Amino acid sequence: MDRTTPMIEQGVPQYRAALSHPETRVRHQALSDLERLGGAAAGALTDVIPLLNAPDGYTRYAATQTVRAIGAGAGPLLRDIRRDGPGHLRRHALTALAVIGEADLLGERDRRALERLIRIKTARDTPDSLPDHMWIAVPGATYEGLFEALGLHHRIPCTLSMGLSAAENDSVDVTGPDGTRRTAYRVFVTPELDGWRLLYANSALTPTVWEFGATIERLSAACGQAQFFSQEEHSDSMIWAVAVDGVLRRRYWRNEIPEWTGEPMEWEEPLDDDPAEEWSPPNATAECDTNAAAWALSLVPEDIDADTTLRGHGWLAVTRPDVGHTAFPGALHL
Repeated sequence: MDRTTPMIEQGVPQYRAALSHPETRVRHQALSDLERLGGAAAGALTDVIPLLNAPDGYTRYAATQTVRAIGAGAGPLLRDIRRDGPGHLRRHALTALAVIGEADLLGERDRRALERLIRIKTARDTPDSLPDHMWIAVPGATYEGLFEALGLHHRIPCTLSMGLSAAENDSVDVTGPDGTRRTAYRVFVTPELDGWRLLYANSALTPTVWEFGATIERLSAACGQAQFFSQEEHSDSMIWAVAVDGVLRRRYWRNEIPEWTGEPMEWEEPLDDDPAEEWSPPNATAECDTNAAAWALSLVPEDIDADTTLRGHGWLAVTRPDVGHTAFPGALHL
């Protein structure tokens, strides 16, 4: 904490008053100062949360950042507001609970209310480029099977922004009842995008990348088809793979021996009849690029834009039944 912080903290009542100032720049400066205070700004929470639903996007963003900075300590007050009011703050408190990652502590009534809220916000989502270093794709029509296939728990609805912010902190070490330290992971399942659901679970997938075939075989048995994609610029690694009905159908893995597994798919381009390529195995083709394979098989995350058809909302889920979302550090963008 720098030496100016006590002075800022003493000004919390003034910042609260400034949040209703008619000039936008004054409101934004007050939010910025409250964000700097973090948990010490909890006293301003009831004045901040209405701005989560402000008409202009920057005010909503600044209010979200402030709620994130106040953090999980705001949870008890927000749950009290949901239960006891005042009524005009209940909707804003629900939004804030989603922002700080406490959705899994809600009662059944509030869970349904949150799902309605997420549906409304997802309907306003403008699809944008998604991460393309590692992901899994499954058909949107059959994706429900993935949760049981991957052993996922505590699923809660989410927007694209929530899922991507969750991916920033997608693992946590917790101590079990027996004193053993265990790692739990969080998995983000996107809304349906042009007929496909994408799974992001960087921390969970990275240690098992050598066994991705078993993962997508298990997923494809539940969902009919599953695709795995990974590309690493620094190591020049490229992987794309497809499993259908529980069986690995086709795989390319640059620098692995063998590079190719399975027979070429109908969209793959054969290698030219070049004498210099005589060493290539008979099942090799020119399709060595991960994004090119994704374009042919489903969709390319970095190509997602406003023209992409979005249906439904996303999901966040956890890999352990005894660990909820509140165990994960950080907060979520709604």
